[in-house]
Amino acid sequence: MADGDSAEGLVIRAQSGFYYVRAGDETVTCTLPGRFKQGRRTVKNPVVVGDRVVFRRLSDIEGVIERVNPRETSLRARRPATPE
Repeated sequence: MADGDSAEGLVIRAQSGFYYVRAGDETVTCTLPGRFKQGRRTVKNPVVVGDRVVFRRLSDIEGVIERVNPRETSLRARRPATPE
């Protein structure tokens, strides 16, 4: 795949602002552009492991996430019960 091409992949690891995206049989190290980090965010982490994303390649091993596809499932923690 040539530089600048868009591809879809699965986030398999997130660490220190880098997202490791599995696209076919290769892994690409991606970052988030500023638009995901700026302004009012409704979620703490805009990208989490298991998200399907569209990214643009910068080289054979690096890319930039352009879009996060809607999540099909999510886990939510229950609030702890308060004793009466």
